[in-house]
Amino acid sequence: METYQDKLAQIEERTGIRATWNVLPNNRTEAAKLVVPPTLMYAPLKRIANMPRVNYSPVNCSRCNAVLNPYCQVDFKSSQKRFVCPLCGAYTNLPSNYAGITETHLPAELAQTSNTIEYNLSFTNEKRQHPVYLFVLDLCLPEDEFESMKERVSNAILALPEDAVIGLVTFGTTIQVYELMYEYCPRYFVFRGHEDIQTSQLESYLGLRNRNRPNPAAQGSLDQRFLLPIGQCLDSLAQIVDGLEPDPWPVKQKARPLRCTGIAISVASSLLGAVNPSSAGRIIVLTGGPATVGPGMIASTDKGDNLRSHSNIDKKEALAAHVKPAIKFYTALGKRCLDKGHCVDIFGACLDQVGLHEMRPLVDLTGGQFVQSESFSNVHFVDSFEAVINSLSGDKDALLDHGMNGIVEIALSPEIRVSGCLGPCGALGTSGPVVGENETGKGKTASWKVCSIDSLTTLAFVLEICATPKDGATPPGQQRYVQFKTRYQSPAGDYILRVTTMAYRWAGREGARVVSAGFDQEAAIAAVARIACWKAESMPSADVLRWVDRAVIKLTARFSQFEKNRPETVKMQTNFMLFPQFVFHLRRSPILNVFGMSPDETAYYRHHIMRADVRSSVTMVQPVLIAYKPENPDEPGPVDLDSRSANPQHVLLMDTFHHVLVWRGDNVVQWEKQGLAESNETVSKLIQYPVDDAEEIITSRFPRPRYTHCDQGKSQARFLLAKLNPANTYTSGSGAAGEVMLTDDVNLQKFLDHLKKVSVSE
Repeated sequence: METYQDKLAQIEERTGIRATWNVLPNNRTEAAKLVVPPTLMYAPLKRIANMPRVNYSPVNCSRCNAVLNPYCQVDFKSSQKRFVCPLCGAYTNLPSNYAGITETHLPAELAQTSNTIEYNLSFTNEKRQHPVYLFVLDLCLPEDEFESMKERVSNAILALPEDAVIGLVTFGTTIQVYELMYEYCPRYFVFRGHEDIQTSQLESYLGLRNRNRPNPAAQGSLDQRFLLPIGQCLDSLAQIVDGLEPDPWPVKQKARPLRCTGIAISVASSLLGAVNPSSAGRIIVLTGGPATVGPGMIASTDKGDNLRSHSNIDKKEALAAHVKPAIKFYTALGKRCLDKGHCVDIFGACLDQVGLHEMRPLVDLTGGQFVQSESFSNVHFVDSFEAVINSLSGDKDALLDHGMNGIVEIALSPEIRVSGCLGPCGALGTSGPVVGENETGKGKTASWKVCSIDSLTTLAFVLEICATPKDGATPPGQQRYVQFKTRYQSPAGDYILRVTTMAYRWAGREGARVVSAGFDQEAAIAAVARIACWKAESMPSADVLRWVDRAVIKLTARFSQFEKNRPETVKMQTNFMLFPQFVFHLRRSPILNVFGMSPDETAYYRHHIMRADVRSSVTMVQPVLIAYKPENPDEPGPVDLDSRSANPQHVLLMDTFHHVLVWRGDNVVQWEKQGLAESNETVSKLIQYPVDDAEEIITSRFPRPRYTHCDQGKSQARFLLAKLNPANTYTSGSGAAGEVMLTDDVNLQKFLDHLKKVSVSE
C-alpha cells in the first residue's frame, strides 16, 4: 500500500520539490499559527528521469512572465490559440508555430507529466562560452603535503576538457599570477600579500588596460596570457605545476608561515573580473593553513597564540580580534564574485583550522564547495576533490551534474509571497508582486544568483500567505501555484533554462484539519535546521536553542490532541510524531551544539546542511542506525538510535552523512577471533555485509564521508556512543540492556515527557 511518504517521494522525484506544508492555509492569520513556515525545498538541477528537453524558446505569460506549463488551460477551438496562466489568470496568445496543437497532440511543456522541463537556449540566440577555472594554490605547506597537492592539481588539469579555460595563481608570503603562453620560460607577476589590490590596479599592473579598447574582454590575445584553453597550454601548465616549490620566505621558529590567503583570492577574483567579466568562472582554492597576513587573516604568526574558539568569539577575547574584520572582508569579496557570476571553492587540508568560519560567507554567497580534511592525500579529500572536477568536465558518469552562473526566479499565485531563500545563493534585489513583507535569509527579491549549482544543491524558499480571511474564503479544492525558472550555464558552455511548476491545494474553508494532513515532518526539520543556522549568524547559540525549543512546543500544542494539564493524554498525528524526536537530535547535533567543536567544524557542518536535500538533511540531524543480526544477516534493518540497540551479538552500521561507522559487538569480535568467520557462513556474512554496505554508501555520496571500523569497548566506539540516545546510563542500574553510557545528558524519553508537560500547559 502506498504511504504518504511514498507520495511525497514521487513528487520530489518528478519536480525536485519537498514542501513543509502540502496544503496551504487560506489566510495569513491561519498561516501565522503553523509555527514552521511554508517552505519549499527545491533542487534546481536534480536528476529527473524522463525529463523533457527541447531545443526552442519557452512561451511566457504576457502579464507575469510565467512559462507555459501543464496547468495552463488552452483554448483549442479559437483560430488564434491562446492559454490562461494559472498563476495570474491572464490570457496570452500562443506563437504561430503552436497553431497545429490539439488536445491529443500537445507540445512537451503541456504534457501532464512535464512538471519539469529544460530548454536549451544555445539553439536559439545564445552564444556558447566555456567556463573558466582558476586554481589558487597554497605554497606554505610541508614537503609531503606540497607534493600531494601538486599531484591532485595535475590530475585535475588532465580531467578537465581541452576547451576549458584555465589559469594559475599561487600564494605564500606573496602572490604569483602566472602567464601560461610561454612553454620554455614560465613568467609570473608578483604581488605583496599585506594589502588588498583593487581591480583597476591589477589591470594596470598586468597590462590588461588598453585605452583604445575600454572593454577588457575585447582585447583578444592581450588577455590570453593568463587564461587559456587547456588544449593550448597543457604542456606549459604541466611544467609550471611540476616545477612549483614551497614558499621560500623563511619561517621563524615556533611561528606560523606568512600566508596571505585573503589577498590571493582577491587577486584571483580581480583577474577573472578583468579578463572574464561576463562568463562563468570558478576559483578553486587549495590551502593547508590559516591566513596570517593581510586582509582576511584569522591568526597571528605566533604559534603560542591558539586559534580562536567559540568561547573566544562569544566573549570577544583577544584571540578573536581578527574574526569580525575577516568576515567583513570575505563577505565583501563574496559580493564582488557574485556580481561577476564567479564561484569560490575552498579545499582545506590541515590538522588545525584554515579559517572556514571566516571564509564561509564567501563560499556560501557564490555557491562554492567546502571540503575539509587532515591531508591532501587522505582518501576523503582525494575522492571529494575528484568528484568536483569530474562534474566540471561534464562526465555523464560523474557523481554530480553541474551548472554555473545560474539565476533562479520564482513566480507565485497572488495570495502567496516569498520571504527569502536559505541556501548557497545571493539575492539580486529584484522587486515584484511576489516579494513578501518579511525577510528570512536572502530576501526582498524574487530572483537569486547561484554562481555554482549541482544536482544535489537544494534551496529553501520561505513563503508567507498574504490573503486576508475574507480573501481566503474560497471554495474547497482550489489550487495555488508556484513556478521556478533556473537559467544556468553547463560545463560544455550551453545555456539551459529549467522550468518547474507545481500546484498546491488551497485549504479554503476546511481549516487547520486539512492543513495539518499535508505536513511533511522531514522537510520541516530540514527547514527548521536551516532557519536555526541563519539565526545563529546573528544570535548566541543559547538563544537559537531556545527558539528551536519554543518552535517544537508551539507545534505540539497546536497540532496535537490533549486534555488541559494532562501530559499523558497527548496524541499526535502520524505525520507529526517524529518531529519532536528530530528536534531532540538536532539540539545534540554539531549543527547547533558547538561544545567541543572548533569554529571551522561548525562552519563546515552548517555549510553542508544549508545546501543538502531533505533526505541528507534528516541524516545529518538524526543519523541512520542499521543492525545486522546473526539470526538473519541477509536482511539488516533500521533500529532506534539508542544505547539499547548496542547489542553484543549485533553489528551496527551508523550513517551520519559525514561519517560512516561499522561497530561490532563483543560476541561478534570473539566469533571472529575463534575463526568462525571462515567456517560459518552466517558469521562470515555478519562481518562482511556491513563493510560492503558502508562502501556503497561512501562511494555514492558527496562529500565523501569518513569511515571508521571499530569494536565494542574500543576507543573509536566513542563516535557511535556520542550519537546514541543515552537511554542507559550509569544511574539506570546494571540490568539495563545494551551499552551503558557514562553521561548525565537528558535522554529522549525525558525530553518528550517534558515537552508534553509544557505543551499541555501552554
